[in-house]
Amino acid sequence: MLRSICLLLTPLVWATIWGGLSTASAHATLVLGHFEVTPARPAADVPITLELRLEDPTQVPVQDAVVLAELRPAAQPEAKPLRAEFTETETAGVYRAAATLPRAGAYRVRLRDQTYRQEEADATLGAPLRVGAPNKPQTFVFPPTATGSAGWRAWLLWLIGLPVVAALLVTVLVLTRGDEKPQGAA
Repeated sequence: MLRSICLLLTPLVWATIWGGLSTASAHATLVLGHFEVTPARPAADVPITLELRLEDPTQVPVQDAVVLAELRPAAQPEAKPLRAEFTETETAGVYRAAATLPRAGAYRVRLRDQTYRQEEADATLGAPLRVGAPNKPQTFVFPPTATGSAGWRAWLLWLIGLPVVAALLVTVLVLTRGDEKPQGAA
């Protein structure tokens, strides 16, 4: 009887443990990005292509991201930004957006990662995008963000709750074992 109870409970216990570990270890990480403008020397009122390559710290392409760019004239930081939404290309982790900048000059580029509703990461490029002048590719980092998880409560559940449940299970199994005599005893 004890063996049949153990056989029934083993898959349930393992599923609970693995499910809990995946929840407790889930966290936001850095996203490394590479930004490039085509043509490299854009002109005013001419469409340009903005390209992003996103990867995680282990250099795995980041797919299915929702990213948009906000471009503001550097001389007018309070001006309403021109927005461009990136779409993923056939190549994993590569995104493109189109924009047309109305006048020559420098534009500040702010990239916003809105993949998850409960979090948003943003990065402002170090060098402005220049219309009428050459632009070099730039790298940036989307910082890790809060994921909206339960935080310390989730850790308490798994660090205290799971061992208590396991101890109770072992206690019940030992107490229900009864007075079984070992084989060969008279």
